Amino acid sequence: MIRSAPAALVLLLAGCVPPPTTAPAPAPAPAPAPAPNPAPAPVASAAPVAQPVWTDWVHAPLTSGDWTWRSEGGDSIAEFRSPQGRMVAQVACTAAPRQVFVSAYGWNAGTLTIRTETAERQVVANLSGMAARMVFQPADSLLDAIAFSRGRFAVEDGRQALYLPSYPEITRVIEDCR
Repeated sequence: MIRSAPAALVLLLAGCVPPPTTAPAPAPAPAPAPAPNPAPAPVASAAPVAQPVWTDWVHAPLTSGDWTWRSEGGDSIAEFRSPQGRMVAQVACTAAPRQVFVSAYGWNAGTLTIRTETAERQVVANLSGMAARMVFQPADSLLDAIAFSRGRFAVEDGRQALYLPSYPEITRVIEDCR
């Protein structure tokens, strides 16, 4: 009987353990996400990419595109093209005579306003080919304001505007002209 006491004690202790809990049922698999609708293909347009004029131009979205630089026959040229490759703006230095041209493609001649962080000026633009072109002397302080304008500058004609990034390509053209 003494031998059965330890066995009884083990059985008694085993009875104090609660029964094992069953694992919760696994969550149902999530439904597959619906297939996204493909975006419509971009439509090539000859319309200008200029935006409406914002009252707070510093916070307006930048005009879509990017600057590239090239040298051609002694001239230094920075071109701003849309994502589709269409010419939007240009800053160019001619070798003779030394002048800097700022052009807005698809715009008409007239008085344009250039805005930077530190300067604002109305400039007469003449029609040159497909662009309204403004002429500056290489030492013009407005060119420095464009080059060092905290990331952007604006060209406006009262109806539309270009909000362009002031990337190093512009500075290169200005410095090449000096």
